[in-house]
Amino acid sequence: NHHQISNLLVRIFGILFLLSSKSFSQTNQDTTPTPWTEGFENSIGLPGGWLSPEVGGFPYMILNLDPLDLPSHNGKYVMTLFMNDPMMFFYQELITINVGPILPNQKFSFKYKHANDAQPYIGPGEESGDQRVYISADYGETYEEVLFIKNSVSNDWQTIMIDLSAYVGQVIRFKIAASVNLDEEIPYGNIYYYMGYDDFEIGDCFMPTSYDQTFQNLDSAELTFGAEVTSTFQLEYGLPGFTLGTGTSIPEFTNNQITINGLESGTLYEYYLKKICSASSTQWIGPLNFSTSCDVFDYLNVNFNTIPFCFSTHNNVN
Repeated sequence: NHHQISNLLVRIFGILFLLSSKSFSQTNQDTTPTPWTEGFENSIGLPGGWLSPEVGGFPYMILNLDPLDLPSHNGKYVMTLFMNDPMMFFYQELITINVGPILPNQKFSFKYKHANDAQPYIGPGEESGDQRVYISADYGETYEEVLFIKNSVSNDWQTIMIDLSAYVGQVIRFKIAASVNLDEEIPYGNIYYYMGYDDFEIGDCFMPTSYDQTFQNLDSAELTFGAEVTSTFQLEYGLPGFTLGTGTSIPEFTNNQITINGLESGTLYEYYLKKICSASSTQWIGPLNFSTSCDVFDYLNVNFNTIPFCFSTHNNVN
């Protein structure tokens, strides 16, 4: 009858509206092209488009130093904490922006670390919890799990890399879901541990996995990078706080280490680094830092409003 036909038409139009709304919400989300990097250096909170739903945990925040005595990291990163308590801080998600379309030979890379809040400040152990990495090819409507990572005892920054050949031509979004194993006590009697993420990248040219100073002298310093010896880099250095483009530039060099000469003794320096690949290059990363050795003082005339670089403090109670 007429009433049934009207109801059917209403339902049809309703379904069509929902489908068109879903399509609109997907295709009108902001999309960032590749290659893409996010190191949070210019962020106060999560960058626009990133999400940290409050789904059972502590929302991710931006830090530029490590809490307590956890290992240091150059620059800012995103961090949260986990607790083996079913009422709070036991699960959290971090969701990126939409990136694409993905090009041939591109990969997804990010760094993470975890560490207990109390001594010995190591990672919480593999029984404490895990992380799962998901990819969405429909603007966050659905996700496919692509990687499972168990926690470990390492508190170093660790690099994860995922091949994206199955997503060539698509716009994708990532979700990292980390959780605590509520059936286990966190080792060493700790109540909670920290989890940090940094240096998200999609591309075919990636920055080193580590940055170390392997030697220092009065007027020189040797820097070593976690990369192939055939890698090519650009480097610029200066005193702390210098602006990129105003420092001392080192021409392109091919190696995974470099010695910088002509430096001042007992001085802290900052530097920026860029990797050059055959078809592309990374963005500048930094500031990172290195220093030179301290010379012997012929005389001492120091203003102790601040502790000079070559000085250290010790508590000595007799």
